[in-house]
Amino acid sequence: MSSIIKLSADDNSKDMLDLSDNLVIKRNLFDLNQDTLTYIDIIKLLIDIDSVCSIQVTYNHEPNAFFRMHTFYDFLRHLDLLKRSSVMCDDRLLRTLLNLLVINIENIHVSSKKELIQLGIHIEQISDAYNQRSNYELVNKYMTIIFKRVRQKYMKNNLVNISVIIPVYNVAEYISECLESIYNQTFKNFEVICVDDASTDNSMKILKKYKNKHENMYILKNSINSGVSIARNKAMKYATGKYILFVDPDDLVYNRQAFENLYKISENNNLDMLLFKSYEYDDITKQQSTSKYNDIQILDEFINTIFKYDDINEHDFFGINVTVWSKIYNREFLEDINASFIPGIIHQDNGFFYHVFIKARRVSFIDAYYYNYRVNRRNSAMYNLSSEKPQVNKHATDILVLCDNMLNTFITGNVYDKYKKYLLIRITNYAKNRYYSTSEYDRPRFYSMMKELFNKMITKYKVYDDLSLVSYENKKFFDDVLNDTLN
Repeated sequence: MSSIIKLSADDNSKDMLDLSDNLVIKRNLFDLNQDTLTYIDIIKLLIDIDSVCSIQVTYNHEPNAFFRMHTFYDFLRHLDLLKRSSVMCDDRLLRTLLNLLVINIENIHVSSKKELIQLGIHIEQISDAYNQRSNYELVNKYMTIIFKRVRQKYMKNNLVNISVIIPVYNVAEYISECLESIYNQTFKNFEVICVDDASTDNSMKILKKYKNKHENMYILKNSINSGVSIARNKAMKYATGKYILFVDPDDLVYNRQAFENLYKISENNNLDMLLFKSYEYDDITKQQSTSKYNDIQILDEFINTIFKYDDINEHDFFGINVTVWSKIYNREFLEDINASFIPGIIHQDNGFFYHVFIKARRVSFIDAYYYNYRVNRRNSAMYNLSSEKPQVNKHATDILVLCDNMLNTFITGNVYDKYKKYLLIRITNYAKNRYYSTSEYDRPRFYSMMKELFNKMITKYKVYDDLSLVSYENKKFFDDVLNDTLN
């Protein structure tokens, strides 16, 4: 038997939701032979794929619009069907349906992290199904709102202290050692979120073995290999810890008290970000060592103090270690500033760090080693970047994407003027040095994209006059690229 949902527009109602486009609906004006309709009622009503739900909508000062779909659940899973079907479904009707979900969101309850992840995956499928369509932004906006609100409700009673995020791709040789270093921590109030990025080795099998042993471990999976940035961004969406710690799957948490100390210091000082030191472990020589960069010696004067970005002089600013795994972050702070990793590039830590650092208001640095960073791993992305085998390198132009991102971050963050000299020196050095070291297979593509970036620096960012701050050689290189006079 069909069910009818009637949404009536009434300009005189005191309980209305303005949906824009002159469309207004009253809350809970439903005719379902029952007094009220909750989100769960909608799902239960339409969960049977064989049933038919008819929805009648009355627009403000407009004729009735009527359309049919197989189920509201089917609508949630396959919004693109609305576009392919012959029924009427404009943006206003779609917005009405999406608002039904938002209005009744207080009735959505998830009792476990597993259920939260299932809901999130379901919502991802909705957005993905509507990708490449004119309504995608609208659908994605509402789906994001719904998931964030449900996740926030869940965290009120299920917040953990630390979320450990691990992107995983073909690291069967190392992942067990990494996970052992985490589960050997004295501090136990944490969760581990692993994202398998379509591994082709035994990585997933090993992850499942650990998941069976540890209730606080969760595995997300990408259907295709998408890169570290997308894996980390995905995990951040599901993180329910007060703080976030990133660990690479071939590295180790060095000290058994690391989590305990990092949490205590962050909590006691209400920090947005806490930096710490790391060792290097050479996978070829099997030797452990320290370095000025990973010791973050440039910040020695700030050890055990509270500081922020503008306490650092412009020369030292760009010498700070940008690696994502040498810090612990306040999750709410990251979400408030919409922090994320640039998809598809291997220099993702740089963009993330500068965006986060210039927004952070309470930062600290401790003189302690809490991480073992494995270097010279033969099948790592950075190791293969310097491969002598002639081939097209898909990451050859990544540095140009980063340069664009950095300029945008510093300009929109209103910190460009303070750091422009060393920022422009860095960008022009990056472009020039990488151009001359790029193989003959990649150089034409690199040159074309570099010229686009340089033009953008003039037309969009308007920084050409500031290039007087860089060296004569770099300024000449910049001009030669623009004028196609580069030898």
